[in-house]
Parts: sequence; C-alpha cells; structure tokens
Amino acid sequence: MTVLSSADGSFLEWDAEENEPWTIWPDFADAVRSLLTDLWEDEADDAARAEIARLLLPAGLIAAALVPEER
Repeated sequence: MTVLSSADGSFLEWDAEENEPWTIWPDFADAVRSLLTDLWEDEADDAARAEIARLLLPAGLIAAALVPEER
C-alpha cells in the first residue's frame, strides 16, 4: 500500500496501474484505520494492531482506529 498526502489534507492510496487514487481518506487517522482493518481481516494479532496504532496515532485516536471498518 502506498499512501500519499494531498494539498487539501486528505490521504490517497495510489493505484499505479490506473495512475489515479484507489482510495481517498479525509485524514491520516482514517488511513491508519483502513490499514488496521486490513490487518484485522488477515487475522493479525490484536496486540500487534494496537502497537501499530500506538506508533502512528495520538493516544486520543487509537481506540477509534482499532474498530474495524464495515466493508
């Protein structure tokens, strides 16, 4: 996954084949939540997911990021 920040503050997952965004998130916390959801779907250990969230996000955003997205 390649995630880029854009000038408007949103974050993009870039699709190199199509040369356009695959996914657009309004902020970094939503991009991290998507990554953590991918890991949850791959049955990654909850402690590992929590550690990733702790490394990437401020403490106040961690709990929400650990709730998997509905897809």
